[in-house]
Order: sequence, then structure tokens, then C-alpha cells
Amino acid sequence: AFKATSNGEWVHVFCALWIPEVGFGNVEKMEPITRIKQIHPSRWALSCSFCQEKIGACIQCSGEDCYTSFHPSCAYDNRCYMKTCYGETENDPVENFAYCLKHTEGKGEGEIPANTIVLPLNQSTLQQARKQLSAKLDAALPPSPGPLRIICSSPRH
Repeated sequence: AFKATSNGEWVHVFCALWIPEVGFGNVEKMEPITRIKQIHPSRWALSCSFCQEKIGACIQCSGEDCYTSFHPSCAYDNRCYMKTCYGETENDPVENFAYCLKHTEGKGEGEIPANTIVLPLNQSTLQQARKQLSAKLDAALPPSPGPLRIICSSPRH
């Protein structure tokens, strides 16, 4: 599904959830999508390893020392392992992990199958997850010299 940005453009909601720099004006409605200009220029320069396009912002594989880039929607369409980890409390960070096809192999065994979205079980946890996501997206990234590499320090992946 597409939603409007604060400057009148259209963006995939799914992709917006996976690009850490962006946010939502109204978290409950997940619109408008904001802070598109905060996306680091190196994200726009990455080419998607699936569609080969440089249109839209890409993310990179969470695998160690892997720089494979892809659109979140292309990774989903190609059954890459993608996981969102919500903290136990409202103040814990929300972390996204997405893996290229090479690093998808063996991920999630014994867990929910790849290409499956799991929603919190009740309205309270859904609201908590949205607040956590909003807080994460509100944090500004410092300027970064050179190519952008997302490194997650959490042992939860």
C-alpha cells in the first residue's frame, strides 16, 4: 500500500517501516510519511540486488560483513528473512533485521516462516509497538562519511 509523504509524493508503507530515517506524522494512521529528506544520500545511491533499480532507498543485509543492498519490498517478495524485534518495555528499541538470500538460508528455523508478518496479539501491544517504532524513527542519524552501513549491536538476531 502507498501513503502520501509530507511533501505530496507516494511511498510504500512497508518500505517506510524499514528505512530508519523516516517517520510518520500520525503513527496510528501511519501517514503522512515524514523525514524523507533525512534519508542518507548513500541509501539513494544503492542499487537493489533484486530489481537492479536505483529508484527509492535501499537497506543492506544484516549479515556480518555483508553489504548486499535491496528494497525492503523486493526482499519481502523474494522471501528473504526479515525480522522486527520489539523490546519488552516501551523504552526498549525496535530493531529491524533483513538478510540477503545468501544469509537468509537457515535463518528462522523453528520460528515463523520467512515472508510472514506477525502482528502483536492485542491492541495494547500494537499501540506499544507503534510508540516504540515512532520513537526509533524520531531519532536523527548523524551525518556519515562514506557509504552507509547499518550495524546492529543487539544479540537478538
